[in-house]
Amino acid sequence: MSSLGKISLIIRDYELDFTNIDSSLSVKATTVIKKGHMISKTRIAKFDIWIYDVHFFSIDDIEIKIKEFVDVFGEKQAEILRIKNQYKYVGITCNIVTEYGQVGILLSPYLVEKLNMLSLGIDFDIISYGNVEN
Repeated sequence: MSSLGKISLIIRDYELDFTNIDSSLSVKATTVIKKGHMISKTRIAKFDIWIYDVHFFSIDDIEIKIKEFVDVFGEKQAEILRIKNQYKYVGITCNIVTEYGQVGILLSPYLVEKLNMLSLGIDFDIISYGNVEN
């Protein structure tokens, strides 16, 4: 089964201490990109990038997976704040690829509060192919 999308914690700067980030957050990055490496056939990374991904497989899974995601980092508020102050960009992105022309996502008050406690917002990047479900 292919993934419908993913939720990612992304840390980006000209120079990252990948080992220290893994240790501070008690998770290992799912992707590490070094500045200067090829990230596509025509693009070179301008920054070091540390990424932790959680994949989901249906629209119904999104809120559950976001909850699991923020719970992973819920006890790491001080570390997240330190990392935010140390590096150029720290943020959460939710990428969704769907064939539906209309997608609704609800973030419960619990999730909004948890994101606020981490001092992080969440960006939703949605690629829709515009089909309509009957």
